[in-house]
Amino acid sequence: MANILAAQTGNYGTGSTWVGSVVPGSADIAYANGFNITIDATYTVGAISNASGTGITAGGSFIPANGCNLTCVNATGIIQGVTGNSTLAPNVSSGQTATVSGNLLNQTTVANTYPVNYSSAGTFNFNGNTTGASTAGATFYVSGSGTLNTTGTITVNGGTGNASNHGILLVSGGVVNHTGSIAGGSYSNGAYNTGTGTININGSVSGGGTNAVGAQNNGTGTINITGTVTGGYTANSYGAQNSGGGTLTVTGSCVSGSAAAAIGPGASNQNTRLSGPFIVGVSSLNPVVALTWKWTSTQIPTYYEVLSADGVTRRNLYTSDNIPSANYPSALNVRLGTKYGPNLENTGTCAVPSASAVALGTPVDNSTGTAILSASSLLSALGLASGNLDTQFAAIPAAVRTNLTTELARLDAAVSSRLAPNGTLARVTLVDYTNTLINAPVVPQPGDVAAAVWGASTRSLTTAFPSIPSPSDNAAAVWGASIRSVTNLTQIAQAIRTDQSLELGRIANCATVETTANALSDALSQ
Repeated sequence: MANILAAQTGNYGTGSTWVGSVVPGSADIAYANGFNITIDATYTVGAISNASGTGITAGGSFIPANGCNLTCVNATGIIQGVTGNSTLAPNVSSGQTATVSGNLLNQTTVANTYPVNYSSAGTFNFNGNTTGASTAGATFYVSGSGTLNTTGTITVNGGTGNASNHGILLVSGGVVNHTGSIAGGSYSNGAYNTGTGTININGSVSGGGTNAVGAQNNGTGTINITGTVTGGYTANSYGAQNSGGGTLTVTGSCVSGSAAAAIGPGASNQNTRLSGPFIVGVSSLNPVVALTWKWTSTQIPTYYEVLSADGVTRRNLYTSDNIPSANYPSALNVRLGTKYGPNLENTGTCAVPSASAVALGTPVDNSTGTAILSASSLLSALGLASGNLDTQFAAIPAAVRTNLTTELARLDAAVSSRLAPNGTLARVTLVDYTNTLINAPVVPQPGDVAAAVWGASTRSLTTAFPSIPSPSDNAAAVWGASIRSVTNLTQIAQAIRTDQSLELGRIANCATVETTANALSDALSQ
């Protein structure tokens, strides 16, 4: 392991920044040596320090810049020397991020010194445990508008000359997000907000020695704690306290310490919101002595523990909406719409049917059912008195077949009346009428009749009819008869047409019957 000293102000990765042009590596300790070293990329080093040593000047700072990532692998990777300069003074632009990982040890005896002094607008991430000094100041000092994210345990060691060396000191409108436990030290708070910004703590918070509050809100800003808050071991060392006009919110248990309450009195205009449970600690002190406080918007199952008159027995005071379900009916077990609880703050959700909808004699709430709702009565009302649906449904096809057979017999009789002797449907078509007309005797024309008569009359002249009429007389007589014959033929044609129309209608009906019969035959063959 080698000590690498800065030769001038410059970038960490530039050789000329260091004595001998040697950039510190993972086995080295890099000393600022009174200069400012910008951490401009990703590096791993044993430790960084602005302390003094043999041939080493105290002072100087390491300046994490946009996008840097510095990892210090030694057990004490970041050392704050006896100097007013901060070991880390990040300079991160808005929208940018810088990260440093390593455990920090504050050795300074110089008042108002801050090992991590953050005044930028971007985001700076610090991962590691920190140990404070016993002089005035703070481990993390936030005066900018940016965000500081810290992860690890913050230990505060204040006390010398009543000096306050806080773990986190926020004096601006910035934001601090801390994950891990934090505790106050003598005259020093674990987290102290005097600005308008916000400190969010996800972890346990506890008071410390004299006047050492775990988390104190002394401005108009906000402190939010998610975790257990415990009072300290000396007077006024509250777990949390709201001394200004800002907001303090605790989501978690509030437990009295050996000498102080979990939540201190604070200002009269405070906005303090607590969830509980509230537990009397070993001192038997009340866990909350705030002048005023409210329930948080989201209450976990909570209670307030108090001592009985004998000073030994402890009892839990519950609100009805948070009482354990084993000791108090849940909304699921209370009739729908029923309000209950000391302040009617609970509403039942159990849907209980009315007595008129429940079987006769069955208990319903504070009455009994009046409806006859047995299985047999329901089946009877539905026409299913036997209760055997399979049997009843099975009978349906047989009943359908019986009724259908009867109807088919009727239809068969109607169709049979239209059958020819050979068993087929009798049909008379237009073709039949046409053929009849074609095969009918030809009606003789007048000339044909005259010629035939003339020949016969000629033969008659030489035989037994000497007084035969003249041909012209015969012709006239035949013509008159032919005209009557034509008149008769016209009447016959009209009669045929009339019969043909009637028969065609019957033929259409026969076709319909045949189609219906065929369809039924097909259906029955399935």
